[in-house]
Amino acid sequence: MARFTTKHKQEIGLSPDEFIFRGEQKIATVLLRIIDFDSENQKEDSVKTVKDVIDYQYKDTVTWFNIDGLHNKSIMEEVSKGFNLDTLILADVMDTHAETQGS
Repeated sequence: MARFTTKHKQEIGLSPDEFIFRGEQKIATVLLRIIDFDSENQKEDSVKTVKDVIDYQYKDTVTWFNIDGLHNKSIMEEVSKGFNLDTLILADVMDTHAETQGS
């Protein structure tokens, strides 16, 4: 079955790395959670800001950063800058209706 995508009028002419949430907003406020673990310890916690998570990338543990509520543009910009992620990646993440792209 053919699948058609539609462009909204506001999106025409924008660059592909523009942070625009496309999807159903299910929660009002964004919830940031972190799970940090190694072979002996595990820590689960809610965090207030992205800055609280950035230092975890330099630890010798495995860290999972979960964002519930992708609709907040400023948080996604902080994630892009703090973790040095390409804006195209996060722009794709914010489009929850798009098909996944292969590597």
